[in-house]
Amino acid sequence: MALDFDGVDDKVDHGDINAVDGVTLLTVAFWLFYDTQGASDGFYTKGTGFGFTTMNDGATQMVTRDSNALKTRTATGTLTLGVWNYWAIVLNTAGASADARVKIFKDGTKLVLTEIAAHANPLPSNATAVSTMMDDTGAIFADGKMALLKVWTAELTEAEAFQEMNSYRPARTVNLVLWSPYDDGASARDYSGSG
Repeated sequence: MALDFDGVDDKVDHGDINAVDGVTLLTVAFWLFYDTQGASDGFYTKGTGFGFTTMNDGATQMVTRDSNALKTRTATGTLTLGVWNYWAIVLNTAGASADARVKIFKDGTKLVLTEIAAHANPLPSNATAVSTMMDDTGAIFADGKMALLKVWTAELTEAEAFQEMNSYRPARTVNLVLWSPYDDGASARDYSGSG
């Protein structure tokens, strides 16, 4: 089971999770079934502080943004429609190189990224909600299904990201700030214990 989003006005609002404000390390992981491609569909955002979406022109790329500005992007065609894929986006804003600053894993495989600009170090802080399946403007919604959302204020290794892909419950609980399985098709309860 998963939560099914209609692409019109469906989203999950997890509230203002202060633990992800002003951090240098962040990992967000989830399963995604992308139904219909739109322009600048959002998958995870915290206002304009940090998020990942498609390109503004609707290209099938996973991109990262902060302060509403594009920072990295994958190759076109990375986002595929009509299949389940596991995504893990790993951020270390203090990294010494582009490869160290952002890593994106799809189904356990590390993707080649193009860095447009480095992310703010640390990430911006704002009093807005962590939301899924909505872009950072709050006006564009993604059409698809999402399940097993996990968020850490930590930089997961490639091995840890792969382990999480194969684990229903978070295998790593240190620095876990959000664990919402979305698996009953109706609710988005947080089981992380972080409050």
